[in-house]
Amino acid sequence: MATALEEGMSNLSTRDVRVIFSRIDQIHERYNDVVEKCAKATARLLQLNDCIRILRHKDMLLQLKEIAKRIHISANTLEDMAIKIV
Repeated sequence: MATALEEGMSNLSTRDVRVIFSRIDQIHERYNDVVEKCAKATARLLQLNDCIRILRHKDMLLQLKEIAKRIHISANTLEDMAIKIV
């Protein structure tokens, strides 16, 4: 996701909106994948009997989801910027 965001941003100066929107679409797809995988991993965690492991891993999953969310928001901002340069 971060690489796609970087590539999209670097193409702002070239005004190649096809590439920018392609990267934005990739980010949106990956974000959905991250949310889905985090939900599945959390469900598997909750089946364990080890509370410490559940808490530790649940925190990591929440952090990963938060990172993905921030990249997703940045992609939305990039989309706004791309629309303005057209």
